[in-house]
Amino acid sequence: MKQVKSHCKDCCKELSGRIDKKFCNDYCRSNFHTKNNRTTNNSIKNINNALKRNRRILEEIYNAGKNCISVQSLQDLGYKLHYFTHSDSTNNIQYCYDYAIEIRENYFYIAKS
Repeated sequence: MKQVKSHCKDCCKELSGRIDKKFCNDYCRSNFHTKNNRTTNNSIKNINNALKRNRRILEEIYNAGKNCISVQSLQDLGYKLHYFTHSDSTNNIQYCYDYAIEIRENYFYIAKS
């Protein structure tokens, strides 16, 4: 019976020990998975950053005592209109975490939920 030699999936060194071993050490295992998940993690990280930025903008406006702002002014502050956590389409309300944004004409009305 021939023994098949296996190689580390990250550094390609020949492995010894268990026959189902895939990596030579924890560094190679971690490095392999980091490389493979990088693109997925980056897109998720970008979406989460946009959501956090939107919430921070809404919080600053709300804490300043304003509850109404034009769409253009909101965009000028860096708010990204297409990023929100959930919505209520029957009432035309978008939510960004704990802030509710009611959309009427070209104005956003902000409330903390």
